[in-house]
Amino acid sequence: MSESAQTAETTSPRTIAADTRVWDKTPLEKFRAPQTPERKEQDAKSLARVFNLAATVPALKEALDWAAAHDIDIVVDRTSRGVGGYYMNGTGVVALALNAFASDSRLAGVVMHEIRHAWQDNQYLIATAEHRLDHYIFKNALIEADATAHQRLAEQQTRVAQEGELIQRLSASGTDMTQAQKLHDTISKEVAEPKAFLLAQFKNWY
Repeated sequence: MSESAQTAETTSPRTIAADTRVWDKTPLEKFRAPQTPERKEQDAKSLARVFNLAATVPALKEALDWAAAHDIDIVVDRTSRGVGGYYMNGTGVVALALNAFASDSRLAGVVMHEIRHAWQDNQYLIATAEHRLDHYIFKNALIEADATAHQRLAEQQTRVAQEGELIQRLSASGTDMTQAQKLHDTISKEVAEPKAFLLAQFKNWY
């Protein structure tokens, strides 16, 4: 059973999209084999936070829906250091490090970034070893620019949702939030047009 299906056990089989690659789940099976029931419960609670965020972050919800339809598993790697998460090529497995959970915006961004790598892999776009190193570097830069653009979209949508609630509460208490509201409105308009936002972020990579 995959965490990408809300992490809970269910008797309903997941409907897999026709364009899904055949993933090698052997690394996933080895990863889960030594886990205790307590560890599995802890991870399920951590991952539930991801799905709760999706309720207010449209880009994240879309990514999670795609992941569920394409047999993508999301796990927590408690040994990973130095990165927020990673995607294991050819496996359909997204792993989140503990530091990905530092804040909601970071969590949404990391999940979005790694699911985008899964999407790239499903489209056979992941860079592989080339005879020319410059070709490999160029391809890798493109896929990272793409994943990072999607990461930024999820991060900003998360901030818009949470900061909007904060502004409302402070305004209700009598605090002057005029300038904060103007900035919030500007960012809200930017992320309300995902295609334009993603294109701008992609161009900013270079």
